[in-house]
Amino acid sequence: MKRAAKGLAILALTLLALIGGGLWLLDATLGSGMCHTTVYSAAASATGDITARNQMTDCGATTGFSRVVMLMKQGLWTDECRALALRGQPSVKMTWQSDTLFVSHNANHADIIAQSDQCFGHAIKIVQER
Repeated sequence: MKRAAKGLAILALTLLALIGGGLWLLDATLGSGMCHTTVYSAAASATGDITARNQMTDCGATTGFSRVVMLMKQGLWTDECRALALRGQPSVKMTWQSDTLFVSHNANHADIIAQSDQCFGHAIKIVQER
């Protein structure tokens, strides 16, 4: 009887360790810890309520290289608006002039994934340099 109880306890602990380890591994690989965002530059608007960020989010082998200009609006919750997305690793420069964000880049036209002409009521002017 003692031998059966001891064997059952060992089996339960082994299963608990395997299930717990499996859940940890699942969370580590599929959870928020898998992706990493690198911010290359940032520029705040004149009022300071909007920040433009030149960034890349790397989620491992599932994503390629890109540059994304995101506008972040602080409040109770942070709102985001994608101003520009470029394939590859082009040069990106950002400057604010009054309420307008000027973005220049050297990506080929075919490498433009998406672009917007305004975010949060601020105009966005995008210039493709050669």
